[in-house]
Amino acid sequence: CNKVAFGIESGSAGMLKSLCKSNDLEVNYQALRYSVEFGLNPTMLLMAGNPGETKETINETVDFMWKVDPTRTEISIGNIGGVLVFPGTQLYMDCLKSGWLDDSYWLQDVPPPWYLREFDLETMQRYAGAIGFRRKI
Repeated sequence: CNKVAFGIESGSAGMLKSLCKSNDLEVNYQALRYSVEFGLNPTMLLMAGNPGETKETINETVDFMWKVDPTRTEISIGNIGGVLVFPGTQLYMDCLKSGWLDDSYWLQDVPPPWYLREFDLETMQRYAGAIGFRRKI
């Protein structure tokens, strides 16, 4: 084994809390740094467009990325995904409760919906691009 991928999701403590992630920024930082120290090639898996995401939380993620790999040479970015709504998740339940989505969606032959309740696809793509290029918004 020479590669390992971590579902970091966000470099914002507030976003991690809202996503009910059990890890925190320090745990994520240490996992990535120890991986490099022990000769592994770590990859960060990140998300853009979570409920409550803002320019500030995106910028916190960019700051985290610079902190964990200031030279941009040791840790790769594997994926910066948008947020998909899947049954059984808290986000799905929230979408049902608000009326944004209903169970009949799954009777169609369509992929899972993108979470675009708080902003449009262009904004989500801009957020993902900021993370991918490590540029603050």
